[in-house]
Amino acid sequence: MNFYKKNHWCKIFITFFKLMKNTWPVIIFLALKFNDYIVEITSISIELILTFSVVKWFNTSILIEENFLIYREGALLKEEMVIPLRSISLIELERNIIYRIFKLRKIKIDSVYPSSKKNAEIIMVLKKKDLESLYGNLSYRMRNLIHDEREINQTLVYNISAVHLILLSMLRNNILLGIGVLYSSIHFMSKIYKGLNQELISFFKNVIEENVISRDTILAIFLSALFLFSILLLVVLIFSVLAILSKYYKFTIYRNNNYLKVEYGLITRRSYSIPMESIHAVKIEQNIINQIFKFYTIKCCVVGYGNSIKEDELIFPLCNEKGYRDILKNLIPEFIFEGEVYRPEKKDLRRFFTIPIQVSLYSSIGFFLLTNEIWPILISVPVVIIERTLLYKNTKIGFGKDLYYVSYKSLNRRQIFIKRSSMEEIRVTSNPLQIRKKLGNFKLRFYSQKKLDWIKLKNLKLEIYDELKKWA
Repeated sequence: MNFYKKNHWCKIFITFFKLMKNTWPVIIFLALKFNDYIVEITSISIELILTFSVVKWFNTSILIEENFLIYREGALLKEEMVIPLRSISLIELERNIIYRIFKLRKIKIDSVYPSSKKNAEIIMVLKKKDLESLYGNLSYRMRNLIHDEREINQTLVYNISAVHLILLSMLRNNILLGIGVLYSSIHFMSKIYKGLNQELISFFKNVIEENVISRDTILAIFLSALFLFSILLLVVLIFSVLAILSKYYKFTIYRNNNYLKVEYGLITRRSYSIPMESIHAVKIEQNIINQIFKFYTIKCCVVGYGNSIKEDELIFPLCNEKGYRDILKNLIPEFIFEGEVYRPEKKDLRRFFTIPIQVSLYSSIGFFLLTNEIWPILISVPVVIIERTLLYKNTKIGFGKDLYYVSYKSLNRRQIFIKRSSMEEIRVTSNPLQIRKKLGNFKLRFYSQKKLDWIKLKNLKLEIYDELKKWA
């Protein structure tokens, strides 16, 4: 049975407001330029954008026919995409507060053409029952096309703990998220209560006058600045924790035969379904704090996912080593690595340190001679030593059965388990000093969203490259 559906009529207004947001500076410029025709220019612009939105809505439809998904859209020029169901790499569902009020759902379907490796993205807004019908139709047909010999049915619920919250909140992006939420909250409250901004300014001004200006000792100034910084950091951390709670509310991941499914979110509830054969690699991320406490963020690399070239799909936001092992064993056993792992030899350890430490030391000495300050030497050299030690410790490459294993980077460690069939290219380069020691710098690229993102490893034996060529 074929499935045919158009976007919900509210998509007209979504398109309209999106276009208005992008074109209003031009409209205002034209209106001010020809101020005698302000009303005419504004009304004609609105009518044109509204007409465009209606025509685009009318021409947009989705059709499932046999083993193909046919998507048509366009206003001035009509476009038709015929996508084999086997090439669909991701089905993502989203509902925010507005969608919940009107009982709507947004579905995003990502696919890739195997021959051209061209990504295609389809976004539809449908009534809840229509979306369930479309999703069920797609799942049924794809299940018949993609067979999974493992028949895994497992569910893991992510209960966010206090430790996980704090660690997640200390990540760079989440601190920025907390600052954003704090700023948005103050901005929103200032709209309700006009005097809020002025009262906040007066509060900080009084604190500075009482604790800094009135006390002329260096210690008092330092302690006051430290106190203000601590208060600000605490407030930002609290808002960051609230943002994390909202973002990962009721995080659930489960495996249903050949699909990996993830759901999470409070204000905007996201859920996505990924065919296992569309996952080309599993990535494990650890910043310096997570390396110390052995916590892991697990992602998967899926072609076609995300609006940004730097995005990977989240499998688990943060888990300990036991949780990490359980996820691999119970949900994605295809990415359990068993094979030989190679790393730089101890005799090549100095190659990781010599040049970076020399650069840091000479720069610090130059700064000392100019300013008579010794603190750059006391800070920069130990930091470089720690960073290079971690880089040496984390540099690894291995292969076995159907997987490559790569570990790289220092303060932000990455481990990647790559399907053998997804590896696209392996290169090696050597400078004259490395050639004498039969060493090389490896560059690897696999089939993923990040077309220009190379994995780089330094100072590995050239014989490892020979083994990789035999195995590939």
